[in-house]
Amino acid sequence: MAKGKPKKWITAQIVEPVALGKAGIKIVVWDKRGKTCRGTAIVSAEGIRWNGFKTKKWIRISWKELENSAEGRD
Repeated sequence: MAKGKPKKWITAQIVEPVALGKAGIKIVVWDKRGKTCRGTAIVSAEGIRWNGFKTKKWIRISWKELENSAEGRD
């Protein structure tokens, strides 16, 4: 699990059902002015993968890890 405090939180609501395959959905995150790419998040059936801008290593969080973290079972 990623360490430290998150700097920003976002929420998204999808009204229509979306099928998530193994490849997932790629979301590119930009700063609030739209000038600098902050990173790429991939939401898939396996969990969430995050790659920050100019980094080589992907951070992977499974849905189970995320559920345990949300319930305080770290």
